[in-house]
Amino acid sequence: GNTSAWSAVDAASTSKLDRTPPAAPVASGGTGMSWSNAPTVTIAATSSDDRSGLALIRHRTRTDAGAYGAAATGASVDLAGEGVQETIWQAEDAAGNTSSWTGPAPEGTARLDHVAPEASALVATTTSPVGGEMGWSAADATSGVAGQDLALNAAADGSAAGGWSTLATPAAAARTASIDTTALAEGRHRARLVVSDRAGNQATATAAQPVV
Repeated sequence: GNTSAWSAVDAASTSKLDRTPPAAPVASGGTGMSWSNAPTVTIAATSSDDRSGLALIRHRTRTDAGAYGAAATGASVDLAGEGVQETIWQAEDAAGNTSSWTGPAPEGTARLDHVAPEASALVATTTSPVGGEMGWSAADATSGVAGQDLALNAAADGSAAGGWSTLATPAAAARTASIDTTALAEGRHRARLVVSDRAGNQATATAAQPVV
């Protein structure tokens, strides 16, 4: 009936069990549904584990809804390519439990467009002493055309020496616009079209010949 003293608790006699996955990672830093022409967008993700502790976060990326690439370890990733780049994330704790892959979400998406839209030289389809109509072509393969600004120069000699006055702001899909030149001095005035895409890149086209 003799018994020993209770032994002290030490690492050799302790079992630490963790069968619960860490919290699903939450991404931040993306452009959401907006487009950007920033050189790089950094997406970061956070997670937590209140048992064995968070060990690592890994991510995978894809572009324009293509296949996801191989997983890479890291709680952040720098995205610099063209198009819609999406990320998904997974957390792992010190016991080896892993969360499900989460995403893609707007906060973990970078919509990047670094290329200016295309804009053709303007063509005056009709002219008169009080105005006329201009035609052109414009396109943007990545983010799309967002806005257009059609202006005439105040110089009456056909040059670009004067100030520019906006005469029309056509809708993004428009490729013609009527102009009113009654406020300009008599002479020949050069036309200019500035095309902006949804990321803020711009292209400028001017009339091949001065416009009456």
